[in-house]
Order: sequence, then C-alpha cells, then structure tokens
Amino acid sequence: MSGIDYLKKLLSEEGFRYEETDCVIKFKYQGGFFAILIRSSSSRFVQLVHTGFYETNNDMDRIGKALTACNEVNKSEYVVKLILEQDYVWCSYEFIPNSATTGKDLIEALDAMLRGRDSFMETVKEL
Repeated sequence: MSGIDYLKKLLSEEGFRYEETDCVIKFKYQGGFFAILIRSSSSRFVQLVHTGFYETNNDMDRIGKALTACNEVNKSEYVVKLILEQDYVWCSYEFIPNSATTGKDLIEALDAMLRGRDSFMETVKEL
C-alpha cells in the first residue's frame, strides 16, 4: 500500500470526510481547512497543509507583516513551517506516511499545525 493510500485509510479510520482530486486530498479539522498535496507519484514525501487562515488581500503592509510573522514562527517551530502562498499564509508539515504511521501521529501533526497557526496569529497582531 502506498503512503497516500495508507494516509487515506487513516483519515477514514479517524472519521474524517475528505474530497480527493488528482493531486489534492481536502478535509476539515477543528474548523480549519487542510489539504494533503501529492507532488509526484515517485516521491515518498507528502505535504500536509493548513490553508488560507490569513489573507493579505495583496496589501503591502499585510504582506510585510505576514512575512515577518512567518519568519518569527519558523524560528521557534521546528515541526511546521509557515509560508506565504500567493495571497494566503499556509502552515506546512512534510512527512513520509507508512504502515508505522498511526491515527495519533496524524492528529499530532494536525494539532502542531494549529499551534503554528495560533502562534502566527498572535505574532502578526503584535506587529
């Protein structure tokens, strides 16, 4: 079973309803929107992202604050990374899913991303 197939099995076992397209698996957790990005069939790595929780509206001041907050959070969080993707801040977690990956591991990853988001929101408010 591929890592992606195993991850879909975990999502189902943990009670997540998900939508799948060619290269994205979308689902919700704790009110946030998440996606699993499938970059290439030859890569064992997948990227789990918490999407669109902060919008810059193409405003240079908001973009500057978002980039500064991303950098600050990235210095302190070693498991997740925050990036500015087009007009939105995303929180990213990359890993290799396999038969040793548990539902608990998945929930811990999602919770780490929520902590990264919360840390970003606190930081950006202070700027």
